[in-house]
Amino acid sequence: MTIWTCIHEMAKYEPDPKTLCCLCKECFLPSYLITIPEGKNICIKCGKLLGEIAEKKQAEIKKGDIERMTEIIESRIGCSPKPLAGWLYDAGYRKVE
Repeated sequence: MTIWTCIHEMAKYEPDPKTLCCLCKECFLPSYLITIPEGKNICIKCGKLLGEIAEKKQAEIKKGDIERMTEIIESRIGCSPKPLAGWLYDAGYRKVE
């Protein structure tokens, strides 16, 4: 007697890339996704997290730029110009290297 066994492979569920956040890999309704270049999407939660990271990075860059401006001004006038450097930075001064 021959017993035939059949092994069925379950099809793996693959979410639609249009509903998938490319950062956290979770599925969302299209209304909860932000489309970024190259047709990728990020969810609102990841978008907020990226915004917070960007704010912290910008604060670090600002602090470093103000320190460098302070050193340059201090070397030229001989007194502490830190408030002046902060005002110049906020007014739009950016040193291009």
